[in-house]
Amino acid sequence: MIDQQKLREAVAALLPAEAGQALRDNIEAVIRSNAENLNLVTRERFEVQEKVLQRTRARVRELETRVAELEQRLQAAAGSDETPTQPTAHRAQNPAADAAEE
Repeated sequence: MIDQQKLREAVAALLPAEAGQALRDNIEAVIRSNAENLNLVTRERFEVQEKVLQRTRARVRELETRVAELEQRLQAAAGSDETPTQPTAHRAQNPAADAAEE
């Protein structure tokens, strides 16, 4: 995950030239250890997951719209004088909820 060469260059840039190699190695080890504890992911993997999430959200919106249409058809077929026992709230009808998630 961590580019070793970039890490060495960063440590070298921060430390004076007189600093010993042992000190540099220790600092690199501490940084590497702390970075691994952060559970970081590569930018590429993050972007892939972001695209998957976008496609999933779009599909959920499509399905919510489809469910709402089917419920309307069912309600119309059952007769308009009957009221549903429980109101159904669809996120497809509430775009503000989608915007808040993004």
